[in-house]
Amino acid sequence: MKKLFCLLITLILFAQTTAYSKTIEDGDKTKIDLDKGEGNKENEKERSIDFSYVDAFLYASQNKVEVELFDVGEASITILNSLGQVVASDIVLTNIPTVSTLELPAGNGMYYIIIDSTEVYAQGWFVL
Repeated sequence: MKKLFCLLITLILFAQTTAYSKTIEDGDKTKIDLDKGEGNKENEKERSIDFSYVDAFLYASQNKVEVELFDVGEASITILNSLGQVVASDIVLTNIPTVSTLELPAGNGMYYIIIDSTEVYAQGWFVL
């Protein structure tokens, strides 16, 4: 039963990600390297299997960042420029596979992405 459930979740995540990715061209899709750690677990619960998933991709030609999340609770996504100013942010619930697309300003530069939730904390740099 657990294997079936794992397979079902994986298929749902793949189907949603594939369907949504068709709206953005994959030609300039670049994975953003994220340093991942545990989040602020206020209401820590025991889990025998962890399905949580976090990834981020840059679409440089379209000035967009796509963040894929699953099972990390309520997540805050923040993108800062090199001066520390917030240029894009979003808050999402991730009880189902979720894709959040954030638009960046037109200027080139170095950006810092932070993904913070009760289950995971991830951060990384990228250049546009």
